[in-house]
Amino acid sequence: MKKTLYLITIFVLVLFSFCACKDEEASDKKAVSIVRQPGTPAGGNKETEEEEEEVTLYIVQELNTEEEYIVLKSTIYDKNYVYHYTLATRFLDKYGTLTSSLNFTPGTVVTLGERKTKGVLSSIQIAKEVWNYTDIDNFSIDTERNVVVIGGENYKLTDETMVFSDDVMASVSDIGEDDVINVIGKDKVIYTITVVTGHGYLLLANTEKFDGSLIYIGKTLITEVTSDMQVSVPEGTYDITVANNGYGGTKTVEILRNNVTVLDLAELEGEGPKTCQLTVSSTVSGASIYIDGNQIEAGVETPVTYGKHNLTISVEGYDTWSKTLYVNSATANISIDPTQSDKGKTSADNDSSSNSSTTDSSSTDNSNNNTSSTNNSSTSSSSSSSSTTDKQQTERDYLSTLSSLINTLTGTGN
Repeated sequence: MKKTLYLITIFVLVLFSFCACKDEEASDKKAVSIVRQPGTPAGGNKETEEEEEEVTLYIVQELNTEEEYIVLKSTIYDKNYVYHYTLATRFLDKYGTLTSSLNFTPGTVVTLGERKTKGVLSSIQIAKEVWNYTDIDNFSIDTERNVVVIGGENYKLTDETMVFSDDVMASVSDIGEDDVINVIGKDKVIYTITVVTGHGYLLLANTEKFDGSLIYIGKTLITEVTSDMQVSVPEGTYDITVANNGYGGTKTVEILRNNVTVLDLAELEGEGPKTCQLTVSSTVSGASIYIDGNQIEAGVETPVTYGKHNLTISVEGYDTWSKTLYVNSATANISIDPTQSDKGKTSADNDSSSNSSTTDSSSTDNSNNNTSSTNNSSTSSSSSSSSTTDKQQTERDYLSTLSSLINTLTGTGN
């Protein structure tokens, strides 16, 4: 009897030990978590999620500096992503040093930082994990073997290799034997090929009075001014405009291929403080209009110093409409329909030179900006948020999407 009880006791102890080991093993498994990189598609099974941990490299397809969004494609998955950014987003070169957003041209391979509040990217960096061969004029493409020969070395083309020409997507067959190309890849695999149509560099000097403000290079290239910054710009002639704290001006500059053009911003300061005779009107009567918190009279010229200002319109029965306004012209007329603020309807007309500046850095959510201007204008974009259902086959992760962007991407715009 004692022997039987002894054996039963041993059996129970072994059973408890086995169960404890199982519980500990289960606990260890529960402690495992998947950390998804920003922009990585959600959903899928565990195996897919574990693979998605490796998705850290993205290819820039488009950088819209006016509406402040960037379109990216994963280097592994056939998926596109649209991200919103602001002046607070840090654009970094491959060494982690601050650089201009204009250096993130289509075909650039990047990594992403964490998302901030409301989904805005905190940082985006040129990938240090890839190699970048620039200005290649001695190469050959073997389409049968899917290789590009550069310097006697073979580099593989894949179905995911992207080709860009004039900042738009192209194909390998569009590359001519006399073209100059930039090639980016990892190991022996090519990620992107960019046909170089001719770029030069703009180097800014004496930026002190304009640091942190915006510089407009032509009508579409917009970036924040930093000390001694240098940006890549397609060759051509541009009207370049800056304005900040009552100082600013415009200068016509020619960018030559493969040359560095120095622009001394001290030449654009002028005698300050400069003012703009700004007239703001509303399509709705009884609107209260404020510049930097101070109420102004609708339809009446108001002197406003060059630089950044806050424009707010309040109408009873409607949501308050707020903008950030960058003034860089002698006169400006802005007409706003606050009842259509979700569509961002504004119009501006001036009688000065032939430049316009339009931006919004006060909000992380932008709306469609429909601005018509003649001659020189200092205008702004409205602030609202919108949502949509993805209508394309490729999955997009929309952050603070713009209604106009949605129309463009889905093909539903007029």
